[in-house]
Amino acid sequence: MHQSIRWLEELDSTDASSVGGKAAHYGDLLNAGIPIPYGFVITRNVFEDLCHKHNIGALFASRSRQIDKEEVIISNLISTLPLDHYVMGAVAAAYHELPKRAKAYVHRKKMSTIHAFTGLYRLYPVEVELSANAYMPHSSQQSVTVHGENALFHTIRAQWSSLLRRYLLDRPAGSYQQMLAEAGSIIVRQAISLI
Repeated sequence: MHQSIRWLEELDSTDASSVGGKAAHYGDLLNAGIPIPYGFVITRNVFEDLCHKHNIGALFASRSRQIDKEEVIISNLISTLPLDHYVMGAVAAAYHELPKRAKAYVHRKKMSTIHAFTGLYRLYPVEVELSANAYMPHSSQQSVTVHGENALFHTIRAQWSSLLRRYLLDRPAGSYQQMLAEAGSIIVRQAISLI
């Protein structure tokens, strides 16, 4: 079984094909000692497996030219699909481990403690965003701040739904394989507020 979770500090530009260009770039920044919010990425293989398991490719192939209703149905479908229990467990474990790992990373790198969330709260905020290798629709690049495990899973599905919808609307028919090759990774990082 492939890795479903990778920590940003483990990544560099050679990992872009499995985690997306943005996540790989974050890894390069962390490894260069640049203080950015710490986090992990859910690899694009998780999204690909979900799409294959639930035959999303067939929906792409069979869609008609009048996709107004179909694209909404298809994109909303992702938000209702069950995630693999192994994946959910790995994401939940990484989410709860994030504050401790971030603090240890900051200590190892001798960075300012402002960049390490201490994890004193049970429901600490994280930012969730898509990572991509090439094409990313403009409105899919936004990050969303969430609190808690349930909100995290809801937002992961919402990000994937948004991605799927954008590919259906913005790309020509038959772009399913291209979507899988270019996008689908989800980055989860500490939400840092300076206020």
